[in-house]
Amino acid sequence: RDPEEAIIEEDDLALVEQGAEGMRVWLPMEIELIEKSRHRREELEAERRRNRIFRWAAVIAITIVAAVALFFWRSTEQRRRQLAIENEYNQGRLLAEEDPSAGLPLILNAYRQAPEATEKLEAAYRIYEQNVLSQLLLKTGHHLNAAAFSPDGAHFAVATGAGNAVYLYATNEQEQIDSFVAPNSPCYALAFGPDGSLFIGSEDRKAYRWDWESGEHDTFTLQPGADGASVRALAVSTQGQWLLTLHAGGAVRLWDIQTKKLLQELALPGPAKSITAGSLPALNEELAFIGMGNGEILEFSFLTQSVRPATGLQWGRAAADVLAFNQAGSLLAIGGSNGALQLWRRVGDRWESKAALAGHKADITALAFSGGGQFLISADAGGAVLATETEGGQPYRRLKGLHGALQSLSYLDGGDILFTAAADSTVCSWAFPYPLPKQEQPLSLSSIEQLVFAPDGRYLAAASDSDSIFILNTKNWGLLSRYLWPEGPITHLLTTADGALLVGATAQGAAIFVEFQSGKVIHRIELPGGSPGIIALMGDRLAAADATGRISLWNWREEKLLKEIQDDNLPDISALAFTADGKALLAATLDGKLSLRSLPGLEQQALTSPGQALGGLSVGGNGETLALTDSDSAYLWNGQDQEQKLLPARVGAIWFLDGQAYLSPTSNSCEMGLYSRDGFLFQRLSGTCQLYAIAAHPQGQWYAGGTLDGRLLLWRSERLPFDR
Repeated sequence: RDPEEAIIEEDDLALVEQGAEGMRVWLPMEIELIEKSRHRREELEAERRRNRIFRWAAVIAITIVAAVALFFWRSTEQRRRQLAIENEYNQGRLLAEEDPSAGLPLILNAYRQAPEATEKLEAAYRIYEQNVLSQLLLKTGHHLNAAAFSPDGAHFAVATGAGNAVYLYATNEQEQIDSFVAPNSPCYALAFGPDGSLFIGSEDRKAYRWDWESGEHDTFTLQPGADGASVRALAVSTQGQWLLTLHAGGAVRLWDIQTKKLLQELALPGPAKSITAGSLPALNEELAFIGMGNGEILEFSFLTQSVRPATGLQWGRAAADVLAFNQAGSLLAIGGSNGALQLWRRVGDRWESKAALAGHKADITALAFSGGGQFLISADAGGAVLATETEGGQPYRRLKGLHGALQSLSYLDGGDILFTAAADSTVCSWAFPYPLPKQEQPLSLSSIEQLVFAPDGRYLAAASDSDSIFILNTKNWGLLSRYLWPEGPITHLLTTADGALLVGATAQGAAIFVEFQSGKVIHRIELPGGSPGIIALMGDRLAAADATGRISLWNWREEKLLKEIQDDNLPDISALAFTADGKALLAATLDGKLSLRSLPGLEQQALTSPGQALGGLSVGGNGETLALTDSDSAYLWNGQDQEQKLLPARVGAIWFLDGQAYLSPTSNSCEMGLYSRDGFLFQRLSGTCQLYAIAAHPQGQWYAGGTLDGRLLLWRSERLPFDR
């Protein structure tokens, strides 16, 4: 080989340099070759070092570029996501102006994607409280000729322009369950009877009674050859014994429902335009009101089967096109052309004008009173639907989301759920956000001082100042049981986790466990000190405290004392509560201290002093605690190291829906409010008397208030603007 090109490879060079025993001395030429190879090795190592540095530099550069790209991609995606959320939120706001029920879900979905944006939740609350929300029950592909709703709201029936059949639907399932095909012509009048059967008026000049449960039907028809006309309206007496039919041309006929016979054609001074049935409970009389084409209003007595002018009703306008009569028999509404709408009140045996209601410009097409009579819903041919307060005649809400004139209005008996059928081929249900009490029951001559729902919500227990216990079934609010508490006044009333036992702390310093329905004493625990006790319950553990700072922990099933301490730094304990995980006990005092104690040893883990007297505690399922002060506020406390947040609340406030919301008295002694967990008041529940005790159904289905005069007020839950 060429000596200039000769070189020893690196591995061989290492062997040569290492040498071996017995090797001869290198020749000058070999030494030169070795030096040359060493120099070449150094060059290769330098090149490798440069390559390594380059590779590391490339890796670092690529990493930096990737990080920058990822940062910008994430920023872009975040901006895109925020923009999508804002677009959905703004779309919901715009849609809510025309249809709140359609816009509200978009706003809530935008809030759920960005819960830190509380203004979105507040906007949802405002939309909720300022509107009446609807639920679509049915969208048909054909024009609705007529619709009717059962008194209990469980079913509704529709007749469409697609044929002569009438279709029956289940409201909750929103599914068709049956159809009636007997009429030979289209149907334009439907009405449910008190027994749930459906009355149908047809263009074939007949009326039908359809008992859809048995599949049978009756026909109301004139004798052959008799002059007749299509049935345009129906009115069934409140007891279900008689039927009035209003025919095209203005004739009104009375039928016996049992015999299906025509009793008479009413002798009227002219053509009738509208009919409605009702009753006067005070006189035990069933009536029907007939609106005439000349504006005159007549009363028809089903008892005497006679027609008479309605005393005091001076409509004085054109035809009385629409009539509505409230369940109590005290209010009558009359609607006519060009938005004319008058509200009348019955005083004794005559009618007095209560108010002329404004707000409509087109002809009135439908009227309905709410179950309690506090609202009148009116609809006109232009598509406007208004809710008006009957007490003062003031507008309350405008129903938004309808795209056509209403053809039918109906209220759930005894409730505030409204059903509508409109010219846009939709059937909907509606709910008001600020309900008055759905039920009001006198329980006692003395004040109701304690209220508690069973954990599963199946019953409500109420304790009066006279030591009477009332147990009510929450399905129908019937009285399940009533008994006297075994010992003395009750200072605190609770239930066990399974609801089988009621637990009461007495003024004599005992905790008594009784079977909830019979009142039989199952356990009795004498609390230390013998003074009126404060108690808390979780599982089989009972915690008790008194005004001296004594705290005790019990196994109530075994009536065994587990631990007792005396803390002089906690005088005047006003409330106890177990934490949601059951690992600690909270104690609040009247001098403004909140103590967190471990279980079962009751060692103090944390102590906070909000600076205001504490009058109550309520722990939510999410672990948050409401510490109630005596100054119309509450501290939201999350634990030892968490910042406290001040919320609007009063003593007596309680969490429900696992800490998603709380119920609290308000500054109005006859009112309580439903608050979101962040303190936003989204619903007021108003009563007519000072509330002394309040309670919330665990799932938020009912709210109860006990009054100073011994009455129980019950509100049903309306839609709440958050996930349950």
